[in-house]
Amino acid sequence: MLFNLRKHLFEFKGFLLLVLLMLIVRSSIVDWNAVPTASMKPTIIEGDRVIVDKLAYDVRVPFIKWSMIKLADPDRGDIVVINSGKANKRLIKRILAVPGDRIALFDNEVIVNDKKLDYQKIATLHDKFGSFFERIETIKTSSGIEVSYLIRVYVNQKNVSPLKNMDVITIPDGYYFVMGDNRHKSDDSRLNLKLVPRNEITGKASSIAFSLDYANYYLPRKLRWWVPL
Repeated sequence: MLFNLRKHLFEFKGFLLLVLLMLIVRSSIVDWNAVPTASMKPTIIEGDRVIVDKLAYDVRVPFIKWSMIKLADPDRGDIVVINSGKANKRLIKRILAVPGDRIALFDNEVIVNDKKLDYQKIATLHDKFGSFFERIETIKTSSGIEVSYLIRVYVNQKNVSPLKNMDVITIPDGYYFVMGDNRHKSDDSRLNLKLVPRNEITGKASSIAFSLDYANYYLPRKLRWWVPL
């Protein structure tokens, strides 16, 4: 029996090696995540499969969270994947403040280091949750590069604080302030998620590989193939 087991292992060693290599790649180099919630609309929607660059910030030991080499730090505007201890699940959010930053919210507008971000309103729309407007928000990275993206803000929300307003806070070393682009439909650093520790950020979302429409028999969405983020 032991001989037969060794024989089968020898016959399938190529396949087993391939599986091991795939697991190592997904664990430490590049992975993809399904997005089940609306917290990052309109940038990322339910059914998107997001490619995650796991070498954006760290070289990690495969299968565990230990960082062997730090390559870079997350920056303002980055969309990051978080293995959240507070939420006990994997999340995708956008970084709006890094260690040392001061951040506040006033009437749905973000203020970083005493400067309000730039905003450009695009449209007012409606869905089953009510009326909302989409606008372009522009933030500067630590090197001064401007990053622009669409956000969604619902009007006439009953729970306006801290979703709408927040007193200024200073981000301590080793932590990041994150928010969803769907500002009134995201549990993030304004609420239960709180500030995110650096070691829980496992990669940077780089693009949408493809998307499945949950409301239409899981058919692929034609316009959401290899969309950069």
